[in-house]
Amino acid sequence: MIVIKHGSEGSHAYTKCGERFDGRIFKSNVLKTFGAGDSYASGFLYGLFNGESISTALDYGAAAAAIVVSKHSSSDAMPTIEAIQELIKTAN
Repeated sequence: MIVIKHGSEGSHAYTKCGERFDGRIFKSNVLKTFGAGDSYASGFLYGLFNGESISTALDYGAAAAAIVVSKHSSSDAMPTIEAIQELIKTAN
C-alpha cells in the first residue's frame, strides 16, 4: 500500500490490487506544521493495526495531524485515540 498526503487537499491510499481510497481533512487552527507527518503516520498505522478499514485509518491519520498542528508543541501534542475518535465523530 502507498499513502500520499496532500496537506489541506486530503490523502490517498493505493493498494497493490489497484484500489484507491480518498482520505478526508479535518479543519483546525494551524499554529505550526511540524509533527504533522509523524502524527499522521501514527494515527494511520494505529487504525490499520487495530483492524480498522483503510478509509477509517486515513481518517485517524488526518485527525491526528489536525490535532497536532493546532498545538504549540509537537511530542506533547500527540493525541490520544479518544481525542482522535472524538474529532472524527464531531466532524461528521
